[in-house]
Amino acid sequence: MPSADAVNAYLPRSPEGNISASVISIYGGVTQGGQNSVITLNKGARDGLESGHVLALYHKGEVVKSEGEKYTLPDERYGLVFVFRVFKKVSYALVMQTRLPVQLLDRANTP
Repeated sequence: MPSADAVNAYLPRSPEGNISASVISIYGGVTQGGQNSVITLNKGARDGLESGHVLALYHKGEVVKSEGEKYTLPDERYGLVFVFRVFKKVSYALVMQTRLPVQLLDRANTP
């Protein structure tokens, strides 16, 4: 029978603090991933991440031109990831839900 600590480690929950991480790798050496892909984040235990944390995925807002002016659109939220393995400086997360491809350098923030 698993211990209570092992079961609680995987209960999905939002981090208590503000986490802002970047996708630094997608398993398989590809540049894009989708649902059920495993990604590597550049934040770990020293940054407050724990197994079971759920983070929202964001694409950087596009820069558009209108009447000679440049505008930066807000970042677009497009999915959720579940952190399942945490090391000191990096962590692994499973893409649980997405409506766009996950790309390198996308952001994973506290929802």
